Amino acid sequence: LVIAEKTNDNYILAVLNTNLGIELLDLKNIADAILHFEKGYKLAKEIGTQQGMATCAVNLGTAYFELKDFTKALMYVKLALDFYERSGEKQGIVSALNIKGKIQIEANDLSGAEASLTRALKISSEVGMPDHAESSYKHLSDLYKKKKNFPKALEYYRSYTKLKDSLLNADNSKTIAQLQTSFETEKKEKEIVLLQNENSLMDLKIEGQDAALQ
Repeated sequence: LVIAEKTNDNYILAVLNTNLGIELLDLKNIADAILHFEKGYKLAKEIGTQQGMATCAVNLGTAYFELKDFTKALMYVKLALDFYERSGEKQGIVSALNIKGKIQIEANDLSGAEASLTRALKISSEVGMPDHAESSYKHLSDLYKKKKNFPKALEYYRSYTKLKDSLLNADNSKTIAQLQTSFETEKKEKEIVLLQNENSLMDLKIEGQDAALQ
């Protein structure tokens, strides 16, 4: 970050401030995260990268949600959503809608939350984004629980857990496959080394026999 500041590379500075903000947000250092997201947003605006502005805006929405400042949280998420809508970026739209719906639940805008989350689920199902659909199901369950519509809350919670388990099993299968591949690769490498050692010993033995004959 210090080196980028010395070179005055605003693009790199925008990226670094955004990434640092994300790390601080994960660590629940909300105030410092907001400072870096605001720097990132300002820099992205100066160099004219709408994508960078949208990324900072959606993260600012998440940060202000953590502070329970739902007005600012919604303002920033709507900014991001507007960009994603204009660019047609489906993943960004769904992510922003899920965050927007989550904020609206806490702000007691339950009808707004229902519209946001239902649309997010529809898009994620249509274009095949199960990880985002998982979030939509969870938030919809929370929404209907708050509305005291317990049958619907249970229905969405079951869909959420089913999809969550499916994604977890897929991840586990992928991890197992990767470990199996690593094991087989290591095994083959050891076999090659062993064979090379055996060949070296054989060469030495032959050389010794030749020397004895001479």
